[in-house]
Amino acid sequence: IQGVEAECSQRGYNLLLSTPHLTADGADENYRQLMQSGYIEGVLAIDNVPLASALEAARERDIPGVVLGYHKAQYYVRSDDYAGGRQLMEHVLGLGHRQIAIIAVPEQFHFSIGERLKGIRHAAEAAGLDFNALPKADGDFSLASGAACAGQLLETHPHLTALICMNDRMAMGAIQQAHLLGRRVPDDLTVVGYDNIPTAELFAPSLTTIDQQAPELGRSAARMLFEVLEKKNPPPVHMPIRLVERQSSACVPISPKGGGFTAR
Repeated sequence: IQGVEAECSQRGYNLLLSTPHLTADGADENYRQLMQSGYIEGVLAIDNVPLASALEAARERDIPGVVLGYHKAQYYVRSDDYAGGRQLMEHVLGLGHRQIAIIAVPEQFHFSIGERLKGIRHAAEAAGLDFNALPKADGDFSLASGAACAGQLLETHPHLTALICMNDRMAMGAIQQAHLLGRRVPDDLTVVGYDNIPTAELFAPSLTTIDQQAPELGRSAARMLFEVLEKKNPPPVHMPIRLVERQSSACVPISPKGGGFTAR
């Protein structure tokens, strides 16, 4: 949002933020009325929920739009979530971990998570691990859900040495819960996140994560929308990601608790 607003401000445009409620029938009536109001020149839809596209109501009114995400659209910007998931798993594997669990959200509810999990699967199977044998718990992106998932996983699988979390807030919750259970991060347990939100660097321990260049994603999407408004035909943008290594990840403990998972 910061990246979008910065680009809009430079061009003298005002940004209106709306969070429509999506169902299988599309966006809610208030959002549809907004599209019909005549105030909207263009729409940038952060569109990662498979249920429906927030851009559809704009298309019905012939309002130019850009998708920031995975719904089908002529004009779109997306992060390389597949590469992000792959690099996160490769980092954990490179530290010697094989007793690994995943904290995600149900992938059928979020395109980006599905892509990240595909990348994790690729790296795991390339290393000889059975991806389907890795313990997994689903949260809702919140810190509290990350703590709950970590508690469940660590109590059920005490031999775990690493948790891969699909966003930074769940990773922070997982670290807090691990500490409550007497697991030191990263000495006893590696925890990694995804997004590189500002607090990831300030958290204790600072969080190893994937930086998906969120401000530049927003700027790129806004620039693309302005090009569409100028009757240009910009190509899709696939934003690269980068791994940010910090203090929450370390080599596997010399004497991890318990056993392992099934190798292929």
